[in-house]
Amino acid sequence: MFAYTQMYHFYVILKHSEKWRAWLQDMTMFLSPYYNISSPDNLVEEMLKKIGFKHVQIQTKQKTYCFQKQEFREIMRAVNPFKIPNEKIEHFIDDLFEAARGMALIKEDGTLDATYNLLIIYCQK
Repeated sequence: MFAYTQMYHFYVILKHSEKWRAWLQDMTMFLSPYYNISSPDNLVEEMLKKIGFKHVQIQTKQKTYCFQKQEFREIMRAVNPFKIPNEKIEHFIDDLFEAARGMALIKEDGTLDATYNLLIIYCQK
């Protein structure tokens, strides 16, 4: 389960732009519910125990994935949950990439390093 990824923040940045605000109004519905929580592992563990899981073990692993620009474009097009008109989607993806550049995630070779926190959950009822 993704607890956090820098890629969520790309949407947050664009939501504040006049250009994309209208299409990103329901953005928080598509982010991890743990996006802004400092210790999601503790929260998930508490929730699982509350609903009856006895043996709960949670690990948080931070990973980084390096996207080639074209790969990033294809993935963003495939997973885009917003109702952005087809004629605007390429501009939207360009702006997502520029948001990454503004966060200093684009390397000199044009690749994008995206870091994410992965929750690995082992539990038993």
